[in-house]
Amino acid sequence: MFLRDILLQGTALFVMEVPVRLSQPIFLGLLLRYFNPENEKSVEVPDSPTYMMRIFKYWRHDQSPIQLGEAYFFASGIIFCSLVNVAMIHPCMMAVMHIGMKMRVACCSLIYRKTLRLDLVSLAGPTVGNVVNLMSNDVNRFDLSVLYFHYLWIAPLQMIFFLLIMYKEIEVAAVVGISAILCVIPLQAWFGNRTSRFRLKTGARTDERVRQMNEIIQGMQVIKMYTWEYAFAQQIHELRSLEIQVLKQTSYIRGAILSFIMFTTRLAVFLTVVAIVLRKRTITAERVFVIASFYQILRQTMTLFFPYAIAQIAETNVAITRIKKFLLNDETKVGAITTNHKLRKTSSDSGDSPKVSLTHVSAKIEDEVCLHNVSLTIEGSQLTAVIGKVGSGKSSLLNAILGELEPCLGKVQVKGVGPPEYFIRA
Repeated sequence: MFLRDILLQGTALFVMEVPVRLSQPIFLGLLLRYFNPENEKSVEVPDSPTYMMRIFKYWRHDQSPIQLGEAYFFASGIIFCSLVNVAMIHPCMMAVMHIGMKMRVACCSLIYRKTLRLDLVSLAGPTVGNVVNLMSNDVNRFDLSVLYFHYLWIAPLQMIFFLLIMYKEIEVAAVVGISAILCVIPLQAWFGNRTSRFRLKTGARTDERVRQMNEIIQGMQVIKMYTWEYAFAQQIHELRSLEIQVLKQTSYIRGAILSFIMFTTRLAVFLTVVAIVLRKRTITAERVFVIASFYQILRQTMTLFFPYAIAQIAETNVAITRIKKFLLNDETKVGAITTNHKLRKTSSDSGDSPKVSLTHVSAKIEDEVCLHNVSLTIEGSQLTAVIGKVGSGKSSLLNAILGELEPCLGKVQVKGVGPPEYFIRA
């Protein structure tokens, strides 16, 4: 459904990050080469590249001197790359986040429609807190995951192109600098794995806290009557403390990931320059500025967006797993009871025809038998009351008649409209 839009935006981001942004340092290097005193000493070379062709032959130094017109062209190229970057990045990001918003809304719609179809057994579990957490927290992962997803494949491709360009310029020294960045990637992947685990723990503890808060709110009158406020407040405080512990660990990991932005590329530039010196290569302003510009580009993609993408995709994977688990809950099956339309075809039209009929009905809630071999026939003109002690199965019987509780054995036939739930609880 969203594949075409995602591929379109990914293509636009690839064009911006690889051909456009990687051309800017080359334009800068050619502009600095014009101001190099050695440029005036260069001799004319037949068939020497000029203007745009110098970009594709950048690592060839046996070229004709760069003229003033070419210097203006290269300066304009630097400005053009910056303008394209500014003009494309924000519309692309907005379009990608719009896709993420539509995915979030679609998941919310799925969760809502699933909630309307849940059976009584599923509602008896921690579904209330789970639904609140899914709708308020888990679905929000789609907004950021789609934004950073494309950098999982754009960043490695950008690094490959960077390595090919710089290897022709500084040879093995380029591999040394790239190795410093590559050594950090496994650590970032490990952090992403830990983030997904902590996200799973956070979701479970949040579900439990929201579930208990829902029960407290529903029973607030009883709590007030017995003055149990402080006891339940302490219980919620303990649950929140356990949740905060996991959130702190997740924040520490995110802080460690952000710390890589500060030193990874600087370390790579330093190691690259040291490798150039050790190989007895000449250090020039052109070479150093080009190297620093390339690493500055990699700083944004490899040390910022790439680890963010790993962490966000890991958290989104956990959110998808939780949503999938919720969507696989049992539903109230249409046809678990014989409806009014079907019963009219099988019963007479007399006034004393049966309205409710149960035949050897058995039902369970969470593997606990609540109804066992119940047979019952209620006539249309008959007033029937269900009485019994607490826990005897009165509400389970009425829920079975309404179709809220699916029988595991037996048959239920109902003719007419069931009362609202608050009549049953009265």
